[in-house]
Amino acid sequence: MHRALPLSLLAMTLAGCTGWPTAGRHGFAEHTLAPTPDSQLACLVEALARARGRHPADAQPARLVIADQTLTRARREAGGDLSADAARSTAAVRALLATDLAAEECS
Repeated sequence: MHRALPLSLLAMTLAGCTGWPTAGRHGFAEHTLAPTPDSQLACLVEALARARGRHPADAQPARLVIADQTLTRARREAGGDLSADAARSTAAVRALLATDLAAEECS
């Protein structure tokens, strides 16, 4: 009886670990992050997608890669109610995408 308990606990613990993201597709937090209602973040996501579309996939400028990483951080911060941190990250993304944004976009 005493040996069966640890084995059953181990089996139940391992059974809960089945929903992992595919390899190379960001972390688990990005798959569970609720979409942010912030229109500014949504605008920056679209602007980044347009900017990335102007370059071949294997020749992305470093500023776009950094903007993508910083935008991911901003989404995580917004999802975690860290509004001041999200605002700083959003400003950093806006600065990185300044050459790609029209004057009226994402203000």
